[in-house]
Amino acid sequence: LENKFVKPLIERHKAEGRAEGIETGRAEGIETGIATGRAEGIETGIVTGRAEGEAAERRRWTEWNERRLDAERAGVPFNEPPPAP
Repeated sequence: LENKFVKPLIERHKAEGRAEGIETGRAEGIETGIATGRAEGIETGIVTGRAEGEAAERRRWTEWNERRLDAERAGVPFNEPPPAP
């Protein structure tokens, strides 16, 4: 008798526990995925922003230097201050 009634009950409890574990695992996986994606997105944004900023600064200095050299070649005084950092 014990096996006939108790065993199915034990099996049902085990199955319900697995289902809860699956839901918990899924929720943790989603949370981890979001956190990982956010961290990767922030890192990509920082790297991209820094590269774009450095390129813009190089461009400002190059353009300033070209104007300086043009003025020097033309014998014109050049009193434009260098680009600000």
